[in-house]
Amino acid sequence: MGDCAQNCPVAARVENLESQAEELQAQNSSSHKEIFSRLNALEKAGAVQEVYYTSIMSKLDTLTQKVENQEQKPARRWEAAVTALIGALVGAVAAYLLVGGRIG
Repeated sequence: MGDCAQNCPVAARVENLESQAEELQAQNSSSHKEIFSRLNALEKAGAVQEVYYTSIMSKLDTLTQKVENQEQKPARRWEAAVTALIGALVGAVAAYLLVGGRIG
């Protein structure tokens, strides 16, 4: 065993393997940095998309309300016309009764 410290047949292979391990660790470190950088970019993009989505949903709610209001307008106009007609009929009947209820 004392001889292996000075003239070891596998020493060159061990040094080569250690060198390769160091290179792989450096590559892994670089790869991890790139992966985490990409994940960070994706998180930021996701946050921006969430803001856009929230804005779009808010505008959609507003547009939905406006459409519902537009759909109700004809019904309100019809109700107003019927109310005016009933008011005119009631006014005519009241005038008729005030005059004395005679037709001719």
